[in-house]
Amino acid sequence: MKRYVFFVLTIITFLLSSCSPTKQGDLLEIPVDLDKKKISFPFTELVENITTIDLELTDESLINPDIIAGVLLSDNYVILLSRSVYSTKIFLFGIDGKFIRTIGSQGQGPGEYTSVGHIAINEKKNILYVHTYTKIISYDLNEKNHFKEITLNKDNNFLISSINYINDELLIIGVKDRYNEKGFYRHSEIYQLNDELQLIDSCTIRDDYCNPKQFRIVTHIFNNYLYKTNSTVFLYYPEFFPKEINPAEKSLHDTLYCFENKQLIPKMKLNIKNRKKWLEEDSFILCHIYRSSRYIFVEYSYQGANAYCYDLETGKTYNTSLTFEPQESIDRVENRVLIENKETNNRMKTIRPIANNPELLFYVYTHIKPDDLVEPNPTLYIGKLKK
Repeated sequence: MKRYVFFVLTIITFLLSSCSPTKQGDLLEIPVDLDKKKISFPFTELVENITTIDLELTDESLINPDIIAGVLLSDNYVILLSRSVYSTKIFLFGIDGKFIRTIGSQGQGPGEYTSVGHIAINEKKNILYVHTYTKIISYDLNEKNHFKEITLNKDNNFLISSINYINDELLIIGVKDRYNEKGFYRHSEIYQLNDELQLIDSCTIRDDYCNPKQFRIVTHIFNNYLYKTNSTVFLYYPEFFPKEINPAEKSLHDTLYCFENKQLIPKMKLNIKNRKKWLEEDSFILCHIYRSSRYIFVEYSYQGANAYCYDLETGKTYNTSLTFEPQESIDRVENRVLIENKETNNRMKTIRPIANNPELLFYVYTHIKPDDLVEPNPTLYIGKLKK
């Protein structure tokens, strides 16, 4: 009998350890099984309430829901970034959905942008930051046509990868392509700027050595590399070169870092089941590790876009397919969508995080009534993740 009880306890301990996070020192390990059966995204299961904002339709605020690339939310404003290969617009709405104006305009002059990568907001001062890959523009949301800008490509070899406004600083991830005796490498760094867009400090992320022809584009919907959850600033920066990182550079793979005291500290590591098998797949890319207080989202690319979700509270996991909208135009190919379900008219929902708050997810949906003469603007749905 004692042997039987010991055997049962051993099995239970094994099962619990195989599906629970473990710690190695201060590094939390999260079990990830990418072989799990794919399911639809359980949006309503993960959120505790959903807020709706009807976006006002005017001649200047006509929104194509299929090309919304990001949303910011503050106490006063809702900001939408609309982006396609043909045009880029930034819409400013009140928190009640009333349209206020568009921010900036498309062009190459002062205060203008050709293509926008990301947007960030200083919620205290209502300042919007926009990066156009080579320059940063800050717009005062309270005053129309009031802006500052700085160009960061003085060596013609600098690109901005991501921005976010955290802890009273504008954080920028910038990359430079360089050569040395080892060959070609991509240098990535975090730059800290103040409200005057002056450089305060910087911190190296890593150097990736590779043949430049092997550079791969990593696209994702959980698209903020730097973000703040509770009081911790997190960073995950994907590997843009397959299996080619210089062995001399001690880079931790599959690891989420915290950015603290101007340095990167490993905070959480993915324990991917059958990792070697996945790495041998040429089309496999670990795109992002994104976390809220309770959930960890692992976005990866393999025969399409996918996401793995881990619930820190219960240990429950979800393996979710990310698919494209119907490929009617190149715009739809650019914007990956996270599917919960299909409505009666077969329109799909795009579910992504609010850019300045990892605790919030959003999607937009256009409700068309039979007697509508004009298609209305979409409704913005904001779901607060459970804690």
